[in-house]
Amino acid sequence: MNVQTLKEMMIKYKGLLDELEELYRQLNDSGYLTPEFEEKMTQVQGEQDRILTELLPAFQAQYPALIKGLWEVDQSLSAFDAYIHDLLLLPDGQILVAGSQEGIKVLSPPSQDEFGWKVGQIITGFNDYSHTAIHLPDGDVLAGGVSGELKVLGPDPGQEGRWIIKQEIEGSDHYVENLLLLPNGDVLVGGIRGEVEIIRFDEGSNIWKIHQTMEAVSTVSLLLPEERILIAGYKGEIKILRHNPDVGDNWLVQETVDGKQSYITTALLLPEGHVLMGGSDGIIKILGHNAQNKNTWEILQEITGFDHYVAGFLLLSPDEVLVGGSFGAMQILSRIPDKENSWKLGQKILGFNQYVSALLLLPNGDVLAGGNKGEMKTIRLKDVTLDQLKGKFPDILKK
Repeated sequence: MNVQTLKEMMIKYKGLLDELEELYRQLNDSGYLTPEFEEKMTQVQGEQDRILTELLPAFQAQYPALIKGLWEVDQSLSAFDAYIHDLLLLPDGQILVAGSQEGIKVLSPPSQDEFGWKVGQIITGFNDYSHTAIHLPDGDVLAGGVSGELKVLGPDPGQEGRWIIKQEIEGSDHYVENLLLLPNGDVLVGGIRGEVEIIRFDEGSNIWKIHQTMEAVSTVSLLLPEERILIAGYKGEIKILRHNPDVGDNWLVQETVDGKQSYITTALLLPEGHVLMGGSDGIIKILGHNAQNKNTWEILQEITGFDHYVAGFLLLSPDEVLVGGSFGAMQILSRIPDKENSWKLGQKILGFNQYVSALLLLPNGDVLAGGNKGEMKTIRLKDVTLDQLKGKFPDILKK
């Protein structure tokens, strides 16, 4: 559809809006709805819907940020008995679920004649709750638990689709809160008992060993550009680490930033290099470089209105983030167009009852979300409806 045709149809639709408004005025004056009058209103409304149906693809192409459907709960999954701490998509298309005291659960994708994901395997061998997991460069998975357990998981060579424990890593004795794969293949192990460890794979012995230990509390960790690491903890303290190959090939604290939060629970690196942070105070903060000094970090924006404990972030697109939190709170955080470093909270997603912290983007574009008491559901972006488009039309006319 060319621009001229689009403008002509929008003008025609605007005329129908005016005509419908006049019909409602006449109805209000007469107070009586005749069959002829009702037929006329039906014709006008039908013509409106026809034009909107024809305009919808053009509107979505021209105003992608304005014409969007809504995220809604699509399926509810069962068979989980514990807090779901982490979700990880495996190379074979299955999903690893960390959190159960029974062990790590592996979900098998639904076949064409099945409804929803199902538990295909439970990997036992943890002494306590599993908590988090990451991919390793060789295709294996490193999983950590609340009692300090670290285990390397890999595909079972004797049975397709099955995963086994390949190695138990000794040395860590604290709650494994987060794991972060570093550029050189090392892994940062963060916890809540005052120690952060860097573990390294020793090719001579073919096992993982602790390479470095530093004093810090790390409830979240992120890999930043320019070989920097961000770790944050309970008291809102944020540390920026830099790699120093000349000093024991270790990571050193470059900067400490006041996060102005009592407990930082989640963080997300944005495409432009800024960092979203959330925690116990319910305020979402954007961390970025100081405008005058690019070597220092500072809080660029504080976003209020979530009103719940912020527990998880998921990047849906460069301009949209899904936020999960306590009491089933889920909301879309969107970038404000033409306004630098500015975001706002938008659509609230209903249907969750418990704390939501584990979020995973699936290959088909759906989101798998899980949290407290084993609640797990898929969320899907639904197509925009004519009624939603009608509500957006006044904003389109302003463009």
